[in-house]
Amino acid sequence: MDLIDLAQEAGLEPKWVAGTEGGEYHSACPACGGEDRFVIHPNKKTKNCCGHYWCRQCGINGDSIQFCKDFLELSFPDAVERVGATLSENSNVQNFLKTKHQNKNQTHFTALKPPSQAWVTKASSVVKEAHEQLLLQPQILLLLEKRGLPLEAVKNYKLGWVNSDTWCEGSDWGLEKERVWLPKGIVIPTMQKPMVVRIKIRRHDYRKNDEFPKYMAISGSMNGLNIIGDITLGIMIVVESELDANALHHLLKDLAVIVAVGSNMKNPDNVTDSLAKQKKILLIAHDNDNAGKAMLTKWQDIYKHAKGLATPIGKDIGEAIENGFDVKSWILEKISKHSAYTQTTQSALPKPSCTMASIPTNPIIEKKEPIQPISQPLVINKPQIVAYVENSFEEQVIAAINKTRNTWGNDQALIDWFLNAFKKGELPQTPIFLPSVEYGDENISSPAGYYICLQAAIANGPLSWEAKTKRLQDVLQRLKIFIEQKC
Repeated sequence: MDLIDLAQEAGLEPKWVAGTEGGEYHSACPACGGEDRFVIHPNKKTKNCCGHYWCRQCGINGDSIQFCKDFLELSFPDAVERVGATLSENSNVQNFLKTKHQNKNQTHFTALKPPSQAWVTKASSVVKEAHEQLLLQPQILLLLEKRGLPLEAVKNYKLGWVNSDTWCEGSDWGLEKERVWLPKGIVIPTMQKPMVVRIKIRRHDYRKNDEFPKYMAISGSMNGLNIIGDITLGIMIVVESELDANALHHLLKDLAVIVAVGSNMKNPDNVTDSLAKQKKILLIAHDNDNAGKAMLTKWQDIYKHAKGLATPIGKDIGEAIENGFDVKSWILEKISKHSAYTQTTQSALPKPSCTMASIPTNPIIEKKEPIQPISQPLVINKPQIVAYVENSFEEQVIAAINKTRNTWGNDQALIDWFLNAFKKGELPQTPIFLPSVEYGDENISSPAGYYICLQAAIANGPLSWEAKTKRLQDVLQRLKIFIEQKC
């Protein structure tokens, strides 16, 4: 893994600017926040590895190993392994191997460093002004509402809006740097009431392959992760995005404490680590992509009781909410199945709703005549649907499916098979055994909710995450084979 890969893993977005030293890249500095002062030479040879960096503003510098230690919070042995370094002959290789073995299952947890009083004072003023500005932006408020943050949540979490790129004097924030950049975008403060201790801004002008990251932490902000809610609760849910964390906390209220990582590869800080070890239930709501899976693996390596919680629809929590998925009921269902959950709370939980599970793998395929696609709009015989599936949601899904009919190309026959089977009531309406994605083998007692969940994924169209990754098609194909073998 070269230094560019490591920088991207740390949340930076290096941009090629010259061929100097075999390639020169610039990005924001992860130490001082300088916007384009961080210089990376990924091909420059150093003593023990390849790759060198330095910041023209704060002067921090080092090789790829040092980068892993400083910004990915890896131990020296793990950093050497990550970059594939070969230690010089005068290095104590035996001691290195011994240290590596001793630290194999250890993780470095950064101690939180609160911002200065001058920074807190300036940040509080910026958050107040930005919040007042957001309340005057109906289009941005609508965008947030679609992602699970209605006006009530906007006010509760003091979300704000910076209307244009703004530069502030560094001295106003109690910083030695000359200027502080506030990019145009949504302001997301971290509060330790009554103080603001961290500010991130979701850049409105961010584009793919941008020089700067989508979420910019304002210089001087407290390090570590964003903890939202009552830390004494027995349930902790970890997500990547700060906005998703706010949306999830707004849905669950006093049921769980929510933690926003901010970057899928970021380690817990010392406070988050202490809390995670105490929680009876630790759920990792990772994104549905390779980076999200890496995040889940990292947390499960550190905390053996951590369970995955990837949304069955969309890439993440916010996208699932935007697509109309009942995230709250889905999470309550997951929590209710956890053995550590109290009987008192279980009695208040709703009946299971949508559960996205995989179908038995490696089935024996029997040759049968293909089922002819249906051409008429889908009409569901309502008595066949289990009572707790809400009619309003059901009707919305059916309408969306009818609109997407004949847009699936080569997958249309498979889509029509499922819709036809659902229409005729040929899918099992009694509990069936399915291996679950997150929790291992279990009995799924809500097949109707499961099928409605599949329909919702179909309704999102062939460009949805589930379709583009072929996850949906794979599930339907294995379901088809499973049903045919039972007939």
